[in-house]
Amino acid sequence: MLRKEKVGYEFRGKELKINHLLFMDDLKLFGKNKEQIDSLVKTVHIVSKDIGMEFGIKKCRMLVMKRGKIVECNGIQLLDEKTIKSVEEDGYKYLGILELDKIMEGEMK
Repeated sequence: MLRKEKVGYEFRGKELKINHLLFMDDLKLFGKNKEQIDSLVKTVHIVSKDIGMEFGIKKCRMLVMKRGKIVECNGIQLLDEKTIKSVEEDGYKYLGILELDKIMEGEMK
């Protein structure tokens, strides 16, 4: 379903667009802006419910960056009134690896 979405982070103009990385049950979503991420998260949430999977809201976090700097964000409200919170200073894990250094510095390298 995510591959069919026409949104995502663009590389080299419009030649290459990516909106997710998936490995087993770990999913990382990418979008050009918060609205695109919101759309992708809602798609994943709906599909997860449809196939009987539980959406691991406790493990979910979001990060909004503009030109390599972290932008304040209130999170994403899901259809069932649960909220995906923003990444805090303690970082987050993807594939069991703590993604912290870029967040603490406030810039992407």
